[in-house]
Amino acid sequence: MVAAIAAGLWWFGMVPLKVEDIYAQGLVEYQKGEYTRAITTLQGAHRLNSRDLRVNILLGWSYWNLGEPRNAEPYFRRAHDLDRASDEAKIGLAYASLALDKAGEALPLLQEVAPKRPADKQLHMSLGEAYVKNGQNRKAAEQYRGGRRAGDAERE
Repeated sequence: MVAAIAAGLWWFGMVPLKVEDIYAQGLVEYQKGEYTRAITTLQGAHRLNSRDLRVNILLGWSYWNLGEPRNAEPYFRRAHDLDRASDEAKIGLAYASLALDKAGEALPLLQEVAPKRPADKQLHMSLGEAYVKNGQNRKAAEQYRGGRRAGDAERE
């Protein structure tokens, strides 16, 4: 709603539209679990600057949380192309790739990020899944055991 009003005012030359302001509104909607609204808002920011890393990542996670990996994947891919060092972009692209049966693409991304996040159980379980889908069952078993331990450590 705020984005629509801001866009209308911008259209009439009354207020300059800023990606930062639209992103902030989309983030609030995302944090409330209003993913469809967040997507609508963030699309406005994306139209203004399709190269904004944060906008692409949050659009990806919004689609992901709606169970739409096919729609999430292009935004994560764009974010990863914009910043190859972004762990959030790598994780999002890896999760979407796994969901779309592109385990060969997901595996190196997960292998790179997993050591940096030893307590992230979901990440380690996803790495195990990527190993299974790539026929590396022994490494998958090691990951699953390690992921279970990471989850236990989080609960302590």
